[in-house]
Amino acid sequence: MPSEPGLTTSVAPGSSLLQTSAALIIGREPRLDLSDLVVLVPNLYVVSAMQQALHRAAGASAVLLPAITTLESWAKSVALAKSIVPESRRLALIHSALRKSAWFGNMDLWRVAADILALVNDCARHGIQLPQDVDDFQRVIRQALRATENHAVQFEARLVHEIGRALQRLEANEIDAPGGHALRLATLAQEADKPIFAVGLMELSKAEEAFFERYSRRQAVSIVNPGDAASSAESPLFAMLSSAWNTAASSDSLLQRAHMFQANHRSNPCLNRLGLFPAQSLEHEAQAVAMTLRRWLFEGKKSVAIIAQDRLTARRARALLERDAILIADESGWTMSTTTASSAVMGWLELIATDFRFRNLFELIRSPFIVAALTTAERQALAGELESLLISANYVDGQGRLRNILERPGVSPTLSRIALLLVANANLFTRKSQTLANWLSLTLTSLERLNVIQSMRLDAAGADLLLLLRTLQAELSDETEPYAFSDFRRWLDRQLENASFRDTTIDSSVVLTHLGLTDARAFDGVIILGADAEHLPSVAQSALFNESVSHQLGLPSQRERQNLERRRLMHVIANSGATFITWQGKKDGEANLPSSYWAQLMVFQRLAYDHDPIDYDLLRMLDRLGKSAQGDHPALSMPRPSAPELFPERLSAYDYGSLVACPYQFFVRRMLRLRASDEVLEALEKKDYGELVHRILSQFHQQYPIVGNHADAELNTEMHLISQTVFAAAPPGDYFARAWRLRWEAVIPAYLEWQREREQEGWRWQSGEITQEQTMRLASGQSVQLRGRLDRIDHRGNESGKAEFAVLDYKTGSNTALRKRAENPAEDSQLPFYGLIAEPRPTALAYVGLDTIPVKAFAMTGEVSEVVAAHRDRLEQTLSNIGAGASLPAHGADSVCSYCEAQGICRRRYWEDGSGV
Repeated sequence: MPSEPGLTTSVAPGSSLLQTSAALIIGREPRLDLSDLVVLVPNLYVVSAMQQALHRAAGASAVLLPAITTLESWAKSVALAKSIVPESRRLALIHSALRKSAWFGNMDLWRVAADILALVNDCARHGIQLPQDVDDFQRVIRQALRATENHAVQFEARLVHEIGRALQRLEANEIDAPGGHALRLATLAQEADKPIFAVGLMELSKAEEAFFERYSRRQAVSIVNPGDAASSAESPLFAMLSSAWNTAASSDSLLQRAHMFQANHRSNPCLNRLGLFPAQSLEHEAQAVAMTLRRWLFEGKKSVAIIAQDRLTARRARALLERDAILIADESGWTMSTTTASSAVMGWLELIATDFRFRNLFELIRSPFIVAALTTAERQALAGELESLLISANYVDGQGRLRNILERPGVSPTLSRIALLLVANANLFTRKSQTLANWLSLTLTSLERLNVIQSMRLDAAGADLLLLLRTLQAELSDETEPYAFSDFRRWLDRQLENASFRDTTIDSSVVLTHLGLTDARAFDGVIILGADAEHLPSVAQSALFNESVSHQLGLPSQRERQNLERRRLMHVIANSGATFITWQGKKDGEANLPSSYWAQLMVFQRLAYDHDPIDYDLLRMLDRLGKSAQGDHPALSMPRPSAPELFPERLSAYDYGSLVACPYQFFVRRMLRLRASDEVLEALEKKDYGELVHRILSQFHQQYPIVGNHADAELNTEMHLISQTVFAAAPPGDYFARAWRLRWEAVIPAYLEWQREREQEGWRWQSGEITQEQTMRLASGQSVQLRGRLDRIDHRGNESGKAEFAVLDYKTGSNTALRKRAENPAEDSQLPFYGLIAEPRPTALAYVGLDTIPVKAFAMTGEVSEVVAAHRDRLEQTLSNIGAGASLPAHGADSVCSYCEAQGICRRRYWEDGSGV
């Protein structure tokens, strides 16, 4: 770019770019009338700071300020004779072309279309013209890649070429967005009537660079950018980063560069300026960010930027700070899809798509937009009522079935009204394909009828979402391509992913931003969070195009993009009073590597100054605060509660098994009565299969107490009929139920054979699925009601003519496990417990394995009366100890803990390995 009639200069890192620029501007305009000057800045957040810099440079004198704006905003002030084709319409055009080509099978065509549109737009922004002939285009790509007849290259070239040509076939009065920007820049250059002073524009397309060159032929163009060379006096910190990251591409090793730097800089530029923090978890990282920010504000720092590489951690840190009334101005905004309003809209469409699947219905009924007239407590009560109602009916999905359930007596009018309103509006959406605009119209109409629109207008994010939906509807009103409902939902989901919401109501000196918005800005402190190898250096991802093809088209390469990112990092660090960099050193229990930037910097610091830049003071401070909050560290040791006041009045075989397995589990389940809530049975599981088999056998034996009196064909037929009836109660559409039924029906002949053999041994079925109780009185005077449901009781007469009784428990588990349980009665609790409560007293206890062929019975070893007596004594003593205040330790084995719902309270994995909370 020519230096005349303008000026091109660089400002040393660490210097104030805006102040230097302001001094240059004032120096060139001693009249202090800058109204005929245009000052271009990299982003609108710099405008106010630039104005202040000009006032300071002018001193006490009054100054008429210039127009200060961004290049994009300035270009948009130029009126065009042609209308800009919306990006939503261009995306739809590409998607339509891809559907007709059938190139991508079952791939997500919206993602493919988005990648293609991004590539085509990049080409347009950089002034890259596609050859008219596809063969010429392929030849260019092959030559650039030094490739021969490569099918992948040919495919990518043909794809880009054909889509690009299709997008260029616009109406005579239309132009695409990149073309419109280029045309506006050309108009500005042609009509150049004001000098330009460009400050800190680090990222320009080739078209924008060409604009400055053309503009400078008619008016003065002055460029002031941050430089990349720094002496000791200017910015030792920038110089150190440059040496550590080898931006000059020196052939010297890291060791040589470190020693050379130390020889020229006796004091460490990092000290008190830059700290690193490898957090142990997301929560730990968020706490470190919040603690650092609070400390900086206490020290008097006025402007702080949080550069969020990981938005999830940023959310948590923001929540911690807002709890302390520290508000953050969000410059980059949140993805629209993460807002509550978007969740309500997409949840509504998901509910329709799944025919009112119970999970989607539970989620939607909790939305403040769906039931806006209710208070939070009323919404929770309504959701609880709906959940209980659907669980009791084992409702999975289906509008018709939902209507029937809502007609039951006892359903509150509010729940019935809201649910039926959802059903009625879901019927607006037919199975017939519609245009995107029509689908949007149906969506907005349904939201209006559900009174959601009014609620969304009162919410900042909701209002933005409504504007987006209506804008998209208007932009696509002329499109005639029909789409299935599923395609529409995928398209809308992508639109919400790409849109953002920014809360403009918060004005704060603490800003949440991204690296691209730090150009030309200086902060008292900068926090870079989520700075691990996954996020830095950043890598552009495309479902289609590799880096080589994009680069050879003339687009900036990944290396160029990463170089720009690194320059921005270096400048924002050098221009800040202090920098705190953090990442999760561990994720999901595994080591998580830091960015290569920080890894190189840590090694460089150790080699040059024998210094570790990790902020150990903060690590120790957070550790002390954590310990203080935990008091005597109850979560770090085995819990041993004592609660004689919660002494249980009743006990089941399940409770006794829990007591034997882990007293703390028993304490949570039985004494505190905490348990996981019931769930809708979506698909038949193993335990449910077992319950159905129990029911089948109970019904069968009531009809056929003795099978020896009947033919096999009759028994088989009846068993199959009963099985079909019982399995029919499984959730509608549950394909697993059929698999479980077939599995059981394969066992039926083996079971009948086993039953015949048992009858030949003299045993006869007496009863099944019966509940029995016994009262256990303790020496302390307390009593416990023992209760259980016995699968089956058999009887027979022995040689002396005395009746014998056997308690059988059906099992659909592993025969190996059943054999081990039966052979170890001291460790097994279920059969001995049944022996305690059964009346008359059994002489045999056995498990019946129904999972394999042949069917087998596994009798408990040992004398039944002795085994039962031993368990009775143990249970009496244990219950007496509980009543007397004995502790209930959490000493469960791994096999018990793996399936224990109380582990979230027990927190064994923390106190066992000492990792803390």
